[in-house]
Amino acid sequence: GILCEGAGRGEQSYIAIGIGLNCASSPGESQVGQDSTSLTQEAGKLIDADRIRNGIILDLLGFLEGLTRFGPGWVREHYLQF
Repeated sequence: GILCEGAGRGEQSYIAIGIGLNCASSPGESQVGQDSTSLTQEAGKLIDADRIRNGIILDLLGFLEGLTRFGPGWVREHYLQF
């Protein structure tokens, strides 16, 4: 899931963005009201959050740098490639 929360006003505004991934297990449909899965279930092997965390953070930092340097169009171009 993705969580975005904003605070502040004008030039002193901030947005905190958080993500969550179900690695080893996932909540049942009755808990979240929709289908859910986990990376372990989809990959067919145990996915350890500690082993993938740094790669995800580095990828996100790369996109943040691209956004900062080239603007939102750059992010959109990369998004559309998926």
